[in-house]
Amino acid sequence: MGSLSWIRAARRAVGLSPQAEFPHLEALMEAEEGQPHYDYRVCANVVPPIVAGLGIVVSVILAAVLHNQAFIFGVFGIGAIATGLWFLFDALDRRIPRSKAQLRKMSEVIWDRYKGFANMLGISQTLSPKVGAILDEAAGIYLKHSNAADTRKEVQGEPRARALQALEEAMGRLLELGQPQTPEAQDLELAAGWAQPLLQEMRDMDQALDRHLQSAIAAQAINTADPRANLREARMELLGNQTAIEELEQDSRT
Repeated sequence: MGSLSWIRAARRAVGLSPQAEFPHLEALMEAEEGQPHYDYRVCANVVPPIVAGLGIVVSVILAAVLHNQAFIFGVFGIGAIATGLWFLFDALDRRIPRSKAQLRKMSEVIWDRYKGFANMLGISQTLSPKVGAILDEAAGIYLKHSNAADTRKEVQGEPRARALQALEEAMGRLLELGQPQTPEAQDLELAAGWAQPLLQEMRDMDQALDRHLQSAIAAQAINTADPRANLREARMELLGNQTAIEELEQDSRT
């Protein structure tokens, strides 16, 4: 039984304080639970130096105790292993976009408190009602389009990819509203005035992405329904390729 199931069960328990429900935010936090964020970057900075340090110490001790200077050459092998580990962790870290890493980090901090017994039993609130409502709406927008990105890859383009990354960055920034430990402190952060305009931009982006997706699907349907246009487009592409080949052959003769 997952953490979210326990939270939902606690909401229905008789005698406990009523708790606000934020379904989109909860779905987002549960989906990102346990996912790596800055873990590989930490490993890249910590593991290779430890391996190199221990390896050097062990090699020197073995060389001194066994009176065999050949163990000193083990330092070079340990150095190569440490370097390889650094490149491995660095490559894994680069595979996670910074926007996704930040979103996961902020989500983890809130989720750890959200699934605690104090919040589940209604003893203390993890999120203020105002902040929770904003984060829930933002999470709904983010999940709507991040899920669509997986199912509509055929109509994804560079502008849409940039828009989805911008949504991810905005979601990570809004999650910072939930970082203060108390609802009162969260409301003070909300009163700073930066969150509402950012949420409005997400609403506008939501509408723009919907229109873009509808237009792309409609254009794709039109192309599919017009065999003549498809033949013409394919023929022009072939002719273009043939022209390029002829020009390349002509250049090679001169």
